[in-house]
Amino acid sequence: MTSITGTIAKIKNNPEPLFSEQTIVNACHDAGYTWRNRIPDPVNTIHLFILQILHGNIACQGLTHLSSLAFTSTAYGQS
Repeated sequence: MTSITGTIAKIKNNPEPLFSEQTIVNACHDAGYTWRNRIPDPVNTIHLFILQILHGNIACQGLTHLSSLAFTSTAYGQS
């Protein structure tokens, strides 16, 4: 039996299975959303948002420590 705690731990380690890159890109295209090729892009933004919430709604700046991506809090907020 899978526990909620175990499932959350798996998502914290890798949120991609919850929302795949293709699912996010398709949703953006379907909504008519366009973006520049940068970090964070829509896929990274969704994955970072999931991590932010699962880690207790940490500050945006804390996300740089949780991910291997180099971005500023401002860039995350504008995405």
